[in-house]
Amino acid sequence: MTAATLIESALARQAWIADRQFCTEALLRGLSERQACFIVREQGIKPKSHDGQEQPWRRIGIALSSPTEPGDTHIALWSNLPKDIEVPHMAPHRTAKERMPPNECPPSRAGAAPRCCIAAKAAGLEWPSESKKQQLKGDISMVKKAPRRTAERILEVALDLFNRFGEPNVSTTLISAGLRISPGNLYYHYPAKDALINALFDRYEQSLNELLGACNNVRNVEDAWFFMHTLFEILWQYRFLYRDLNDLLSKNRRLETHFQAILKNKTRAARAVLDGMGRSGALRMDAHDQEATATSMVVVLTYWLSFEYVQDPRRALEPESAQAALLRGAHHVLNLLMPYLEDGQRMHLQQIAGAYAPAIR
Repeated sequence: MTAATLIESALARQAWIADRQFCTEALLRGLSERQACFIVREQGIKPKSHDGQEQPWRRIGIALSSPTEPGDTHIALWSNLPKDIEVPHMAPHRTAKERMPPNECPPSRAGAAPRCCIAAKAAGLEWPSESKKQQLKGDISMVKKAPRRTAERILEVALDLFNRFGEPNVSTTLISAGLRISPGNLYYHYPAKDALINALFDRYEQSLNELLGACNNVRNVEDAWFFMHTLFEILWQYRFLYRDLNDLLSKNRRLETHFQAILKNKTRAARAVLDGMGRSGALRMDAHDQEATATSMVVVLTYWLSFEYVQDPRRALEPESAQAALLRGAHHVLNLLMPYLEDGQRMHLQQIAGAYAPAIR
């Protein structure tokens, strides 16, 4: 996904909320042009218009109830919601562990409707939801979810355990115990551990290929940062594959062949990113350097989480380390482009990196 495809999915009178990696001038301007409203965390760079003037958007300062992991005690939000929407509805205090992913409302007090949803409702706006399960009715209550099937629950628990402890250290007995079901029930759905691994890999491969298909929309540093960060989010979601990659490939012929195809698709996407940025004037690179740089980008993408793990085996792949690991990975991939970027694009990438400096050191 790129900023362009996200903007295209926005509709008039929708309200969007997102974390700071989405705080780009192109994205916020695009949402405004499509008459959608937004609440986005500031990333340290004030959004500017093309003529260098500040945009007529509201900047909201927030004092945090506890510091973030990098030590921030205050954050800022940008919004184009009407001025009659009160700030407390848009900017509840947040704790260090809470995040604001796209399309998701930050929580309010227990049992209450999310405050940002209330703000959207007060403005007469629709709150977009990927699953369309959340509806603006009364106090914007949540529609009850249908019970999950056992096969789905098995995959969820297996993925969590594989990511936490590594696939070689997780048995099917441990998975069934985590689900409080009998081993026979698990075997009914997945007759062997490889069947579980293959099912999870199929989901990973589908998500990855969908994102790589958007590589042709990358035209500048902002698009590239958005694309790489989203790519690392997918890798993180299925990080057990990269944590134990060599072991998995040696035991599973299907993964061996499919991972080769994934490497080819990643390399093709990296070339398309470089080609698109070259055609738009964002960078200058000859064919030889493009091939070598695309390969280097794929190497970093493939082994970055392994590098993180070697540095800190006890904590690197734990959920609380996700944000910093993803930011560092995206930064180091794009840093390969520095020598080839146009001056303005190079400066913009340095500004983005500077905004995330505590996390990417």
